[in-house]
Amino acid sequence: MEVGKNREWIKLLFYGSLWGITEVLIENFIVPVCPVPRSIMLTTIAMVILTIANISMQQSWNILVIGVIAALYKFLNVRFFGCQILALLLLTGSFEVINTWLKNRQLSKGITAVIVVSVFNTTFALIATYVLRNHWWVAGGAPKILNFIFIEGSITAVFAYGICNLVQYMHNYIQGVSRYQKLKTSAFFDYSYIFFAASAAIIVVIL
Repeated sequence: MEVGKNREWIKLLFYGSLWGITEVLIENFIVPVCPVPRSIMLTTIAMVILTIANISMQQSWNILVIGVIAALYKFLNVRFFGCQILALLLLTGSFEVINTWLKNRQLSKGITAVIVVSVFNTTFALIATYVLRNHWWVAGGAPKILNFIFIEGSITAVFAYGICNLVQYMHNYIQGVSRYQKLKTSAFFDYSYIFFAASAAIIVVIL
């Protein structure tokens, strides 16, 4: 039991740190030179990491902890912008609520990702503009809100749908091989697969 708990905490730190690191790297090195809107890259990568974590971990609260770790990592390593920290926490909350709501429905991870992205983009745009009154969002007005929800949101949903479904397929395939060979997946194999899937997704999105 103690070993299982320790492994869960290792996974929490792994996923939270992976998300936080990718946020920092993209903000510092990719955004300044890449024409792709930052929200598309950041949200897609976050959805892939959270989907892998959701497949790998059982307790629902784990996803929330991962979001807090990522937000803390970004807070300590990037110039502080309240909206960016809010975005991480709001995306985590949206993912948790929607996955709990859809828990007993037979939906693919890709479809779930599309729903999460739609809810997150809509909620974040409205909160940033009308609740927090962020000057960038207020100055952008309705065109900025509509672009974030429908244009950037749609592109993000397409990427998230494809990559999250690929992650689910890889997981199902590995499980099938493990059952066929009557082998239990070792911790090394588990983490190697997770790291490979996350890294491959990140490379695909960035390219």
